[in-house]
This record gives sequence, C-alpha cells and structure tokens, in this order.
Amino acid sequence: VGDGRYRLYVQQDTNYGQKVGPLMFDAWEIFGRYPIFLLDGHIAYNGCNVWENASTCGIFVAELNDSQPQTVTDWPGDIPTDNLGSQILAMSDRGGDWNVYLINPASGVARALTNERGADGLATASPDGNFIAFVSERGGKWSLNVMRSDGSDQRKLFDLAGGFGQGDRDWLQERLSWGW
Repeated sequence: VGDGRYRLYVQQDTNYGQKVGPLMFDAWEIFGRYPIFLLDGHIAYNGCNVWENASTCGIFVAELNDSQPQTVTDWPGDIPTDNLGSQILAMSDRGGDWNVYLINPASGVARALTNERGADGLATASPDGNFIAFVSERGGKWSLNVMRSDGSDQRKLFDLAGGFGQGDRDWLQERLSWGW
C-alpha cells in the first residue's frame, strides 16, 4: 500500500471473486515477513505484536479467523523458512551467527540443527520430511547443503556461483524449495 510495511494477505478462493485484504486481529492489521503455512493451516511469520505496541518481535503463529496471533519466539532475528511436520524450520542470528533451528510452535523451544562457523539458513524440508536442504557460507564460500531432519549427516552438495548473498542478492530474501 506504499507505506513500507509488510502485510500478510490470504486469499481463500479465487473462484468467487473474494475481496482480498490483509490478515487482521480485531482492528489491527497483521504486519509480518517471511510467512509460511504450517500443516494445521496456521501461518508462521516474523513480526511484532503491534496490538501491544510492538513490545515483542520474533516468530508468531496466526490463525485465519481474526484471532490474536500467538508468540512463538521473542528474538527479532528468527525467520521461519518452512515447516517440518508440525514444527517450524527457521534461521536465526540468536547465537551471533546464522544457524538453522527447529522450533516447536506450541512451546517456542528452539533446537539448533547447525552450529558451524559461517552463515547457515534458508532451510527447507524434503516432501517426505527425511532431509533438510540449506544454504551455507562455511569456509567462506556459499554452497547448497543437505542434512537429515535431526541435523545429522550434514554435507555439501555443490557450491553456489557468483556473488550469492552479496549486494543486490540479499540472501535473507531468498528461498529454497524441493522439486521432483
């Protein structure tokens, strides 16, 4: 809408010409970035609780029925990237370096799946949930990596070409997905 704020929009059905507006809680528009759908139909996103003067920022989970989003984490640098079953795959700078985390949306408990020097992030789960692909800057060079869904057996698949993550290629804005 031209004011520099990120709103979440959900269109329920394109067949009936439904008017599309931002996701709401009471009179508050929900501002957030990096939305992902969870298997239960909720949306996880990075944002702040604007209905309480933005006193907490991190990952929130919203229903689609005008109810108050629930706080999952209170670290502003937590970014959801995909779901892994009923859990949230996320990347976070909470330890001073970007790493991949698995977060329980009910409890907010975050478990680090990576903990190497260099930035790790953009995690996405394979369709069967057995593997996670992620981007890494380990060793000073960007690469695509894979690990088992419990964080074990981490290995590089291939290096990424030419300037990934620099300048106009802000890696936080990128996303990975699996295909068959």
